[in-house]
Amino acid sequence: MTTDCMHQEIQVGDWIAFNPPYVKGLSIGKVTKLTPKGVTCSYGRDLTQSCNRFSYDVFLVTDQRRIAKEKNPELFI
Repeated sequence: MTTDCMHQEIQVGDWIAFNPPYVKGLSIGKVTKLTPKGVTCSYGRDLTQSCNRFSYDVFLVTDQRRIAKEKNPELFI
C-alpha cells in the first residue's frame, strides 16, 4: 500500500499534485506505476512527460478533480 503525505491510499490511475523536476510550483499528474515508497506519474500537455517522486512528496487530488469537473465542465474541454 502506497500513501501520500496526508496518509491517503494512492492507486494507479489516480490524479496527484506534486513538484515536477526543475519547476517551481505544483503540477497535476496521473499515477502510472507504484512502488512501496514512491510513484511514477505522467504530467504535462497530453501526459507526455514522466517523473518519479517519493510518495510523501505527493498529494492525492482525484476526488477534487472529479468534483471540479462536475461543477465546471467547460474548464475540461
